[in-house]
Amino acid sequence: MEKLTQKEILKAFDNLGFVNDFTYASFSKAYRSNKEITLKAVGRVGLNLAFASKELKNDKEVVLKATFNNGMALEYASDELKKDIDVVFNAVHNNGMALEYASEDLKDNKNVALSAVKNYGFALEHISERLRNDKDVVLASLKKYGSVLELVSDELKDDRNVVLAAVSNNGYALKFASDKLRSDKNIVYPLVKRDVEVLSCASDSFRKDKELVIPLVKANGLALQFVADELKDDKEVVLASISKSATSLQFASDRLKNDIEVVFAAVSKSSSSLNFASKEIKAECRKHSDPMDFLKSWYFAEKLQKELDKTDNNQNNPQKMKI
Repeated sequence: MEKLTQKEILKAFDNLGFVNDFTYASFSKAYRSNKEITLKAVGRVGLNLAFASKELKNDKEVVLKATFNNGMALEYASDELKKDIDVVFNAVHNNGMALEYASEDLKDNKNVALSAVKNYGFALEHISERLRNDKDVVLASLKKYGSVLELVSDELKDDRNVVLAAVSNNGYALKFASDKLRSDKNIVYPLVKRDVEVLSCASDSFRKDKELVIPLVKANGLALQFVADELKDDKEVVLASISKSATSLQFASDRLKNDIEVVFAAVSKSSSSLNFASKEIKAECRKHSDPMDFLKSWYFAEKLQKELDKTDNNQNNPQKMKI
């Protein structure tokens, strides 16, 4: 390449089929100090700024052209130009994550921060702590990327409007909200209705609350998978989930998978749900030519026995008998 004249090199950059995008890196220091050649190079590939001379990395025209092509070229600009608001605006408008390379003062500039997060919400990671607590900046970052909620201040994680903005874009962002808002049924219910797995992002206290959980498992039995373990062992909760989805038996506790009433409720809706019953129940059913008929007989026999036990108990304890 050194054998070519400056005119030939400039012509080569205009010919996309002749010069590889990163050919500039192999040029001599003299050519990489040549402003006209460098402008062509960074106009084609902004990251070519990395190979420019120190002087040209401090040339505003060159750096503006490089960051217009690729905002991340700001990394290679001089410290002086990393403080230049025009250069930084140009860079973050192209790629919000270029804010990482701006001066600390400009990371604390609200207009620069807004431009960066509007381009790419996760640029919030690189703004000042002060602006991470600025509601305008945070809402702008959440517009496309709900999970950016992880990066905001604790104060805004407890702000209903901020959290609603995040979860409207990405329901799973709920896991980054304050515990109070992760326990708010007015926030959680609509999200779970849209995507049952979001229940896993609700607070522990919410997923342990039987009164809150029952409406969810009645609406979608598979929600049982995401409730607290103690409710997976609650017969009322499990039966409510099975009433909607027989296969939710698979998420019940081992104790309830061995409960004939629970298993029969599931199998009555779908015979294939027997696969989720305990080993003991499945083993007994396999001994019979008609497992479903046997299970039905077993269930009613056990139900009858409970009624008889209840009657005997009332007779032995007349004070407990209903009048």
